Amino acid sequence: MFLKAMQRCRGPFSEESMSAAISQQWNVLIVQSISVDQQLAVHSAWYFTGSRKALIFLATRHHFGTMSMPIQIPEKIEAISPDDDSMIDLRNPAVAAILSWLVPGLGQMYQGRRSKGILFMSAILGTFLVGLGCGGGKVVYASWKPGEARWAYVCQLGAGVISLPAAIQSMSLSGTTKTPLFGTWMAPPLQSGQYVSRSYAEKLIRGPDIDADDFFDRPPLRQFRGDQLSMWHRRLGRWFEIGTLYTMLAGMLNILVIFDAWSGPLDDRQSLAAEAKKEAHKQSRTGEKP
Repeated sequence: MFLKAMQRCRGPFSEESMSAAISQQWNVLIVQSISVDQQLAVHSAWYFTGSRKALIFLATRHHFGTMSMPIQIPEKIEAISPDDDSMIDLRNPAVAAILSWLVPGLGQMYQGRRSKGILFMSAILGTFLVGLGCGGGKVVYASWKPGEARWAYVCQLGAGVISLPAAIQSMSLSGTTKTPLFGTWMAPPLQSGQYVSRSYAEKLIRGPDIDADDFFDRPPLRQFRGDQLSMWHRRLGRWFEIGTLYTMLAGMLNILVIFDAWSGPLDDRQSLAAEAKKEAHKQSRTGEKP
């Protein structure tokens, strides 16, 4: 049967020509040429890879009498749902974890858990934005200057890409241009004696906290002579701390979401199922019977 399939090939001998020929008679080939266990292996490999490579592999090895070599079948990574005991396909856990860090819940949506992904996305981004609003948009910023390290940003960074502008603003303000890339949005507070560009100084002067007398003119720059963080605390009061707490909480909660995307829902049966699946996979590779 394999030779009949090979005779249907046209052109040079290749995997594509073999696949086209064998696909016309693969049912007969499986029934007559390989055992029941090998048939199951073909179906499994076809399901996992979505191609006929496994069929060609088995057919050629049977024809040339080398079927003793083990068949490597990709292993699906699954978790048990604690709600209905159904199996959850985690797909690529590393990709899912990265997606859940970039946007909370996106990794769960990538895995097909859309309802949970939307719930996580709404809750965490909502908490983050509420905190940002409570703090007047000033509570998320990155600063690593001596005596002014913003350790709260480490937690806020867990919320994903929504917190990344703060890091970009800090680097651009410390760069040669002395101008934050996104204006005053998530820009770190100025310290006494810090130099900024004239354009950025004019933006700050138009704000509610700083006036022209708070700068020395040092062409082509301007030197700040106040304490902008103290100005924020004086204007926002306790709302600055409340906003900081909410944004930190959103980032820390997203760490749990990332872990859920990586390993699936927590369940006591999860470890037992993983051990059983590992043992079965080991026996299938060695050819032992359970």
